[in-house]
Amino acid sequence: MTTTLEANVIDLIIDGLEAAANDTFAPALDQFLDKVNEDRWIISSDYSMGCPDFKLDAMVFTLIPYIAELFPPDNIEANLPKDFKKCGKSIDSAYLSYLRNGSFFTFIFLIDRSERLYSSPELARQAAQQSIGMMKGWPNAHEPHIEELIGKAELSVDEWRTKSFLRKANELSMLSTLGAFVGLMATRKKMFRAIAWAPDRDNMTGVWNGLASALFHANMHSVLHRRNMPERYIHAEFTDNNSQDALWFDPYIRLADFFATPAASLTRIDSQANSRNYSKCDCDESRVLADVESRTFAA
Repeated sequence: MTTTLEANVIDLIIDGLEAAANDTFAPALDQFLDKVNEDRWIISSDYSMGCPDFKLDAMVFTLIPYIAELFPPDNIEANLPKDFKKCGKSIDSAYLSYLRNGSFFTFIFLIDRSERLYSSPELARQAAQQSIGMMKGWPNAHEPHIEELIGKAELSVDEWRTKSFLRKANELSMLSTLGAFVGLMATRKKMFRAIAWAPDRDNMTGVWNGLASALFHANMHSVLHRRNMPERYIHAEFTDNNSQDALWFDPYIRLADFFATPAASLTRIDSQANSRNYSKCDCDESRVLADVESRTFAA
């Protein structure tokens, strides 16, 4: 995915992912969308980033319909009460059955961390400025929630000048791009009228005043605009990066959490094959992916 900055660099990536989807998992996704028949969605996300024992990083997104069975997430909590890292040496077979048969669809992206969207801080900063310019041109740019998103982006843009922030800038850009792609996939059967993002609460989404949310919304808006699709929809984010306590939406994140480390672990460096220090959990990660392979997409 290495590229120099172009006006539509994000669009090109999403176009490529969409083409790959049409050639691979689209029938399974369409079957899922027909089954749930929903136009309100939650996208949860979790990540495995920078682990020295893995060759690749993983970003995972789960597309969750806003249906009585899953909102609020009591059903998820009852069937999947533990995070992956708390499963110990084995994973309850009931957990795997729920992940395999539940009313949600999971996307897994494996990313070469040596490949970057932006090769310099200045290119990253230019990309942020372009996003801000686009957002200021939206018809609803003066609505309070859009003004808040623009403000978050403007507060962070000067920090993108420094080389120390380049890695994080690339990660946030990739995160928001992949999130927008997943949102686009939700429109294959009908346009959504509401979409909420439930990201893992960590320095991926909490850094720079929550800039990741602003970029996700900007990319989602651009994707729909290019396809002449309605751009008026309700956008929300479930997150509280300052809380150390369990929050009501954590079960949504857990759906993605069960795939992040197992996916990245598939790229374990040979010299670390016998090491168990790479993971938050010492159970057999391959069982998670093997049992739900038909419900996931890796790119």
